[in-house]
Amino acid sequence: SGWRSSAMAALERLLYRIHLPRRSGGSPANGNWELSMIEGTIGVAVLTDNSTLFDHAVSMWRARVPAYIYVASDGPRPHHAPRGDPSWYNQSVFNASVEGISQETCRDMGHTQYGLASMVNAAETAYIQGVDLYSDFAARLHAGLAFNSNLLLPGTVPRYVCDGDVKGRNDSSPTSVIGYSAIAARLGRPLPPTLQHIAASVLPMQDPVNDNMKIYETNTHRTAI
Repeated sequence: SGWRSSAMAALERLLYRIHLPRRSGGSPANGNWELSMIEGTIGVAVLTDNSTLFDHAVSMWRARVPAYIYVASDGPRPHHAPRGDPSWYNQSVFNASVEGISQETCRDMGHTQYGLASMVNAAETAYIQGVDLYSDFAARLHAGLAFNSNLLLPGTVPRYVCDGDVKGRNDSSPTSVIGYSAIAARLGRPLPPTLQHIAASVLPMQDPVNDNMKIYETNTHRTAI
């Protein structure tokens, strides 16, 4: 990559002494926190060629995603989070009518998009390394993207979803493109609401700020749209 070996060694010391101790153990807080931590951890693992750390991040992902995205086969209650007991923000209905709702949907769509973006980014990193989390969790990821993309489109929210009041529906982030590429284009599971959201709100977005890695999604995965 053109880095001097001494510079790379200094970066590794920074990551392992300061970054990882704060992130690799996860968090009992809202799902977007831990999913962001997992995304960071798997990135460090790949950068430093640490297969043990990579496997740890993948295991954390596998444990947290079922507790972040609900599907009907989970039953009348969502899966428990692997750490803590984060709120579902008074969502009381859990059945096929809300398949794909996230732990933070009834909090607001901004934090939900943070969680979904980190979830997909970590899965994409794993996929590039030969671990296909997308296929293993296809139904759950498809449901999560479809359900939450639909809430970012105009329309009335039914009473059984967050008591009919979903906050931040106009708070679109430049995300969903990598997820659409993986689930719809690669796995062949259509995502009409996600595609509609991307076309209406993501692609026209001008100079997004404070969106971190999400701003690169349309550069790296737009060909799938």
